[in-house]
Order: sequence, then C-alpha cells, then structure tokens
Amino acid sequence: MRKRKIILPAMYAVEHLAWAVRERVQRRTFKQLVQGLSPHQERQLDQLLYVSQPGKQSDLSWLRQPPGVVSIKNFHELMDRLEYIQRLALPLDNGREIHQNRLLQMAREGSRYSTQHLSRFHTLKRHATLMAFLIHIYAFLTDQGLHMSEKLIGRILIVARKYIKKVFKRMEKPLMKKYDCMQE
Repeated sequence: MRKRKIILPAMYAVEHLAWAVRERVQRRTFKQLVQGLSPHQERQLDQLLYVSQPGKQSDLSWLRQPPGVVSIKNFHELMDRLEYIQRLALPLDNGREIHQNRLLQMAREGSRYSTQHLSRFHTLKRHATLMAFLIHIYAFLTDQGLHMSEKLIGRILIVARKYIKKVFKRMEKPLMKKYDCMQE
C-alpha cells in the first residue's frame, strides 16, 4: 500500500465507521420489527412488562414459562398463551425480512433480560425486542402445541387399542359359539 501511496485512516476512524454502520443496521432492524404498530399496540407491548395484579407475575414472565411435561392441563395452558399472543393482534410477520439469526438473537435478548431491564431500553429497542421475542415464542409455542397434541393423541389411541382388545377378549367366546352354531 505504501508503494501505491494509499493512506489508511487511523484505527479510531475505522472503529467509528464500523460502529456507525452497526448502529444504522440495528436501527433499521428495529424499525422493521415495529413497522405498522399503532399506539394501542405499543401500549400493549409495554403492558407485557408490568404486573397487572398484586402478587402475580408480569405477562412477559408468564409467556416465558416452559411448557412442562405432556399433559392435558399443560396443553391448555400452552393454548392460553398462544391465544393471548393472538389477542394482542400484533403484526408478527414483520420479522420476515429480518435474517433469522438476528431475529433469534433479539428474541433471546427478550427472554434473557428481566422486565425491569427491558423497561429501561429506549422505546424503539424495547418494542423491537419484545416483537422479536413474541415472534419467536409464538412459533415455539405452536411447535410445542403440535408436539403435545401428537403425544396426547398417541396416548388416547393406546388406551383405545387396549380397551378394544379387552372388549374383544370378553366377547370372543360368545362370538365363537355363535359362529360354531352357524357352521353346523
């Protein structure tokens, strides 16, 4: 580079440029996630962070809870969480244009930080992080719901097969007698 007389900028200038580009991309990502949110929807996102009743947990903490073992009770709780997210009527497809890894990274931030920490984020970052979390948790809960329903249906089928075998064994001798009588 010296031979071609190219002057490199100082290291701080390169760092400053990199940080500026990173900040611009991050802001663009945030805006993409919150695009089309009404003031009412923004208030709904903010309400996720606060405890609505004394002695209870915030809605965000409730949504973060793991689904638990496969049971009908846990399946209903999982469906309640999915219905809650649907009732928010947020544009969950805003994340389609964002790279999946970046969206996942933001969703992990939303699940890792406490509600108090999230409430201290600036508005755009807070809403974008909550949107990324909701997009991710909605897909996760849907997958878990399908998995649980498959397991529950499998259990029902096993019980039904056992019941049919039991009924058939009880009826086998009388049916065989009738069959033998018909043969004669």
